[in-house]
Formats: sequence, structure tokens, C-alpha cells
Amino acid sequence: MNDEKRMTLDDYDFSKVKVNPTRPTQDPAHILLRVVEGAGVALWRSSPAGQAELLPTRRDLFQYEGGYSWGYKGEGCKNLAFAIIGRVYECDDLSSEDMYEKAMKLVDTLIPALQQQMNHDLSVTVIRKVLGDGQRPIF
Repeated sequence: MNDEKRMTLDDYDFSKVKVNPTRPTQDPAHILLRVVEGAGVALWRSSPAGQAELLPTRRDLFQYEGGYSWGYKGEGCKNLAFAIIGRVYECDDLSSEDMYEKAMKLVDTLIPALQQQMNHDLSVTVIRKVLGDGQRPIF
């Protein structure tokens, strides 16, 4: 007969277990603005180690056929703002009017302050703070 020892709670080291860990205060997601062959490209990265993906335009919120740009207050900047708002606030259940207001605030504050033809990494935490909001609900 085999006398196999059964594991009990006394056999585990619980010293490294975090009970009720605190929520992180920084959203790991970023909007990555890149200049490729002179064209503005916007990417979404949900975590620092995650794969970046193209940030889709939001033609349902802003009708524009061109690309993205930053560093001034033109149509390309508005297109970028609506794409950012559409992604950052996708789980906030905002009305179209609220999304429009937030996008225009980005166009008036953050986007023109960025240097043209330079790459930028925009933290979702910073974007939401600029717009007067806290963390994303899914975070």
C-alpha cells in the first residue's frame, strides 16, 4: 500500500499572496502617434508589452476622408481627436454630444500642443485627466 501524503493548507507559503491588492492608478494603455513617410499614423497599445494596432477613424462621429495630424487645429487634428475619444471612451456609454464635446476639447488643448512631424506617446491616463475624467471603467 502506498502512503501518499495529501497536500494541506500548511504545505503552502502564503507570504507572497496579495489579499485585496490595490487598484493601479495608471492606465497602461497609450495612443502612439508616429510619422511614417511624412504621414501621421495613430496606434493603440493597451499595455506596455502589448502589440500596437492601428487606431481606426470614427466616421460615425466625424466625416473626414483624410488622415491624422497634430500640432495645430485643422481637420486632420479633429479626425485624430474623434478617433482617440472613440477608443478611450468606448466603454463609458457617452452620448454623441458628449463625445463631440470631449473631442473638441482635445482639439483645443492637447493636440495643438504636440509638435508636428514628431512621434508622441500619449497616456490614456493623461488624456482622461486633460478632459476632467478618471480611469476607464474597464480598467
